[in-house]
Amino acid sequence: MQPSETPPPEPLEQNGTDAEPATEVNKTAVEGSNPNAEPAPVAEMEEALSNLQDDLRRAEEAYLRAVADLQSYRRRVTQELQREREAGRASVIEDILPVLDNFERTLEAGKAGASLESLLEGVHLIERQLRAALERHGLRPIEAQGRPFDPELHEAVVTEPSDKAEGTILDVLERGYLLGDRVVRPAKTKVSKGPRK
Repeated sequence: MQPSETPPPEPLEQNGTDAEPATEVNKTAVEGSNPNAEPAPVAEMEEALSNLQDDLRRAEEAYLRAVADLQSYRRRVTQELQREREAGRASVIEDILPVLDNFERTLEAGKAGASLESLLEGVHLIERQLRAALERHGLRPIEAQGRPFDPELHEAVVTEPSDKAEGTILDVLERGYLLGDRVVRPAKTKVSKGPRK
């Protein structure tokens, strides 16, 4: 018996027309969801780049101006500090020059045969004048005699037994000075070790 022959399939019809072949590529899918979209024009991109370059140039100029201003400010501050230091030194010297003048006068008086008593009186006056000039600039003596020893203010040169409590300053060998709160020179002192054992 011969197998029955099957007739070839007829082409499919959709809405009365042939279907698109399977190999046909959908152009809309390739080009994107919006077939009317166009790439940004080159002119717009060039304008944006130019704007960025202008912004960068302005930022660089502002930075250079700021650096120059800072350098000028530092220079002005340094010059002002230097002027203030010089003014301070000049003020001290102006107050000390009269003391120097009086020393010279005292020496001349000694050469001219002034009495020892008058020379000593002149030296005492000069010492008071110098001390007053230094005090006007903030220098003051460190109190030490009879006080408890303070290593921040005093230097113990000698220690010895005494009837005073241990650590009491018995004598000042060289006066110390403060300038404001800063120790210019500690007082050199003799300090008690307490009663002899």
